[in-house]
Amino acid sequence: MIEDLHEVWIQKIINIYDKKLLFVFRRPNLETIHMPIDQRKKIIDSILQSNALLDLDISQKEELNYIQQKENKNIILSYHNYQETPDEQTLQNIVQIMETYQPKIYKIATTCLSEKDGLVLMNLLEKLKQEKKQYIIVGMGNAGKIIRVYGMLYGNTINFAPGNLEEQSAKGQITIEKMKKIYTILTSS
Repeated sequence: MIEDLHEVWIQKIINIYDKKLLFVFRRPNLETIHMPIDQRKKIIDSILQSNALLDLDISQKEELNYIQQKENKNIILSYHNYQETPDEQTLQNIVQIMETYQPKIYKIATTCLSEKDGLVLMNLLEKLKQEKKQYIIVGMGNAGKIIRVYGMLYGNTINFAPGNLEEQSAKGQITIEKMKKIYTILTSS
């Protein structure tokens, strides 16, 4: 979380990291944004003029409407649900709404309350894969760990793994060390 975010700092970070950079441009847990829209637009312009990715939530209508006029669409369009995993039809409807903004990557992150929720997310991942879309499908919570592993193995464009559990940004994240071990075990012949 960056306090006092401004274009000068953004440009400095872009100059250092460029293609290895992903800006998650929202407040934690989708809290209300306090930054004026004009300042947000300047930051968005700085990011879109680079090779960095910009992660916006589907609820950020002002920002999304603004970027629709832009040519560079290095956008990860996200849907977050911190309470549950909606049913398959609801998730399909959300993906259809996302399509209107033409994101580079579709990201769905929901809380899995049961193993069945993980299966719903696996089905969505497979559908996006068949449609040749880039995606990040994430299950939050303990029951969501299975989709994190499945997504790592079967096509998530980006996987989120903290260095240690104290650094996790959502429940159910698996540390990078454990992810590497799981990947090695499951992909070795």
